[in-house]
Amino acid sequence: MKSVYPLAVLNSIDRILQEFKKQNNIVHISEFNSRIAKIVMGEPVPFIYERIGEKYRHILIDEFQDTSALQWQNFVPLIENSLASGFFNLVVGDGKQAIYRWRNGDVEQFTSLPALQGSSTNRVISERQEALKRNFEEKLLDKNFRSGQEIVSFNNDFFGYASGFLDGPRQRVYDGHVQLADAGNDGGYINISFTGKNENEEETAGDVMLLKILDIITGCRNDGYRAKDIAVLCRANSEASRVAQTLIENSIPVVSGESLLLNYSPLVRMLTGLVRYIFGPVNSVIQAETLNRYCELFPGQKPFYKSWLGLDPAKRTKLFDDFLNERISGGGVSILKTLPVYDLFIRLVNSFCPASAGDPYIQFFLNAVLKFSSGKSSSATDFLEWWDDHHDKLSVIMPSGFDAVKVMTIHKAKGLQFPVVIYPFAGDRLKNTRKYLWADLDHNEVPGLPAALMASGREMEETVFAGKYEEERQKSMLDLLNVLYVVMTRPEQRLYLLPPVPPKKSDEPASVPALLKSWLEVKGLWEEGRYDYDFGYPAAVSPAPGQELNVLPMPGIRFGDWREKIRIRSLAPEVWNLDDPDKNRRFGNVLHTILAGITTDNNADDMISAMLDNGLLDRTREDEVRNKIREILTDPDFAFIFDEKADVRPEAEILTPGGKAIRPDRVILRGEHAVVVDYKTGRPMEKYRNQLIQYAKHLEAMGYKDVKKYLLYLEPDVRLEEVE
Repeated sequence: MKSVYPLAVLNSIDRILQEFKKQNNIVHISEFNSRIAKIVMGEPVPFIYERIGEKYRHILIDEFQDTSALQWQNFVPLIENSLASGFFNLVVGDGKQAIYRWRNGDVEQFTSLPALQGSSTNRVISERQEALKRNFEEKLLDKNFRSGQEIVSFNNDFFGYASGFLDGPRQRVYDGHVQLADAGNDGGYINISFTGKNENEEETAGDVMLLKILDIITGCRNDGYRAKDIAVLCRANSEASRVAQTLIENSIPVVSGESLLLNYSPLVRMLTGLVRYIFGPVNSVIQAETLNRYCELFPGQKPFYKSWLGLDPAKRTKLFDDFLNERISGGGVSILKTLPVYDLFIRLVNSFCPASAGDPYIQFFLNAVLKFSSGKSSSATDFLEWWDDHHDKLSVIMPSGFDAVKVMTIHKAKGLQFPVVIYPFAGDRLKNTRKYLWADLDHNEVPGLPAALMASGREMEETVFAGKYEEERQKSMLDLLNVLYVVMTRPEQRLYLLPPVPPKKSDEPASVPALLKSWLEVKGLWEEGRYDYDFGYPAAVSPAPGQELNVLPMPGIRFGDWREKIRIRSLAPEVWNLDDPDKNRRFGNVLHTILAGITTDNNADDMISAMLDNGLLDRTREDEVRNKIREILTDPDFAFIFDEKADVRPEAEILTPGGKAIRPDRVILRGEHAVVVDYKTGRPMEKYRNQLIQYAKHLEAMGYKDVKKYLLYLEPDVRLEEVE
């Protein structure tokens, strides 16, 4: 009855959704598995799998313990078809690492292989089960290649004890849990430190826990471990964020999706606060927050902040506006309101924190601003709305191999390994993973309602659904153990468990602290008032040769007004020269361009006319250019350059062995001999000669003999220089 009204609302939503899908001719992606299942379950040899089976002969399913019942049912026909053809299939999994039941992962179908759920009531499933049984071979992988001997032995002992609190079907998950350490992988260290207040109190002493983490990391680094060897695994994102912030505040480098969020930067928050104030109504809270952030960055401003707080609101606003106008370059606050959002933030960075050019948070933040303004809007108010929706998703991207402590959730750490693992806030209690359970109604309690959604509380124990509650309780206990198993099998050399202090009395070990205490009591190790327990020895390590990291600082970027960097000209030169935009309009370069296009004396006039038509030659200098070109072409000393009988190649491109293209101004070929000429303006330079020598070497490599090399200078006087 508690959920009958929400159920009615869900039913109404479902009707609306079905109508919407019908009108728009769409299907939700979550429906595909169930639709496929209806086809698969209804036919012995589903056509779709008969076709796919001809293409896929061997099937490997990894992480099988996290497969849902529906997914497995849909795959079985494909596997059955492969087995019938004599092909090999493989499923791999570890039921002790099944931590995705909340996502419909069903570990029991893994532990019951080759049996299939529903085989007793469905003939098709029963036939497929027989096919699996005929081809089934189980292999237990009992070798641990990751952890040291002490860690492997500790886990074998602890989980052998803890699995005794599971019922029969769930206990099968831990059958064969004992592992063998890799030969020669001796050592290992485990520390259990009950930290903080009693778990039954309302709050844990989080500060004590964080100080303990700092102490452990410092000790590990003193023992030779690098920051990147250490991983802090947390149950929730909020805990990971808290740990990451503490490490950053204590100058310990961190890699974490939570810790590297741009919004965690005081500088970014100050900049966005400034924009929020400039484009919004007068707001004393934003003023105070912005000044507070400013004082965090520049502690010398704290006296100003304190005196500001003592003023009345009107005077505070005036003083705050004066504070902004004094620091904002190029026109104060009024000019900022005219700028696009990216230019706005550049101006603020230049005004308030020009030394932050190498700050990765600022660089990635400006990248985010630029990306937003390029695709959506350049309005500051639009950006603030977008930032409010996305500030908890944008982060600094750190390079792989960066020497920093890893802070992550247990789910993200699954499948990974680390030399040192720290598990803080290890206070998980036994609580039902599924807060609501579906149950078929066989007694017509509510007419027309075939199934009910019930809260999985203890009150279910006094109903006909007590069995469902107990089953969920056992599955949740398995979830609790499996999460702990994933954590305790990640370390290679050291494991630090930091649970809260356990209760003095407990009817059953219904939490991680109580479970650890119960195990210590059974081992005869528990002592009241003692909260630290060590197993193994924390040996120091030496970094392997060649593993030292050369961490380079992020290069700074120059922030400036683009208007000071870009010039627009009305006439584009033939070839752009950024160092000297007017170079190609000078007289010597006009001569160079004309001579480069001349093959013989006969086409000189055509080249000059083309230059005039294209606007590359000023008509006021036409006669001067014609006379100069005629003088060069008729000079006997230069005749061999413009010989009509020779094979002349003006600006011929030569591809070098390295893939680079070179282009001499003029190459004259006479059989096996060659002449290479380059036109130059200005004073002679050694680099011109070296360039010509390189041209000649490439021509010789092409098979030409006795390559002659000449530089023809066009300004201030025309003269020819042979290069030896």
